[in-house]
Amino acid sequence: MTYTIIGHYSRIGRLGVGITTYSLAVGGYCPSIRGDLVAVSSRAFANPGLRDVAMRSLDDGHSPAEVLQLIEPQDSHFDYHQVGIVDLDGTGIACTGGGTQPWAGHVIGAGSVPMGDSLSGRAIVQAMTAEFVSYPAMELAD
Repeated sequence: MTYTIIGHYSRIGRLGVGITTYSLAVGGYCPSIRGDLVAVSSRAFANPGLRDVAMRSLDDGHSPAEVLQLIEPQDSHFDYHQVGIVDLDGTGIACTGGGTQPWAGHVIGAGSVPMGDSLSGRAIVQAMTAEFVSYPAMELAD
């Protein structure tokens, strides 16, 4: 069971990424955050190069939706990844490749993108979204 949530915390105008998995040191190769712009994470057979290409594309002014279209041709194994992006406006987008471990998927929530693989079903990512929006006064790390 592995999952990630990328979120924009509107109360304080900050972005964050939370990850849980069995792989070591995922914080060093899955997420990338630019506090003034966006948070990106690749996961499920993560490819750190995708987040770097995504950040450069976002710096060049591309929208999160355009970025997903730009990064797919950069990786011949894109079907094995999940990629999520949330910008400073709280707009989220994600994709889940068909080669990820079942069950795999994501939800585009209000200011968040929870995604995961090797889960028991969609209810996990739906619950992550519900919890994220249910506690607006809570600190982002909590």
